[in-house]
Amino acid sequence: MVYCWRCGEENPDDAVHCKKCGALLRPRPYRERYEEELCFGPERRPFWGLIFGILIVLAGLIWLLEPYVPWLTWRNVWPILVILFGIYIILRAIGVWR
Repeated sequence: MVYCWRCGEENPDDAVHCKKCGALLRPRPYRERYEEELCFGPERRPFWGLIFGILIVLAGLIWLLEPYVPWLTWRNVWPILVILFGIYIILRAIGVWR
């Protein structure tokens, strides 16, 4: 018996799709994946999680180090972050960083 990776339903060994949720039980052949990537491009993970995580870490560091490094305040660092984010967007748009 084959179990569905999505819903856990038990299916016959020769089943291609889950009888409960319809999920594909076998991996797609390489050729099918290749053609899909040619048509739609490779799967990409969203980068917003990475950006948000970096901002949280920077906020914590600025908050922690502000008493020891007087120039390290949000007022001084914010323009630098905006410029770096703009450079990142430009690099992604022209295809340098994917």
